[in-house]
Amino acid sequence: MTTISLTYNEKNKLAKKTIDFLLSLGVFQVETYESNTKKKTLKAIKDAKEKRNVTVCDTFEDYLKAVSEWILAHFSMTMQSEGHPLS
Repeated sequence: MTTISLTYNEKNKLAKKTIDFLLSLGVFQVETYESNTKKKTLKAIKDAKEKRNVTVCDTFEDYLKAVSEWILAHFSMTMQSEGHPLS
């Protein structure tokens, strides 16, 4: 069995007709892949503009401190959920 991945522009008429032709042959098993990357990116931009889920830092040092605190908190939660004792 061979796997073929096709990526095409849905707005391109020739590409759409080519895909329709290939599907009409009936020899392909079709699996669609929906990418939420664009939707997630647009949501993140909207959240940033509305200052939701955003940490605003005055200086780069404040940014580094905020990132390190987040990493430590996330690491602690991960360790606890895996049953590791914390010091």
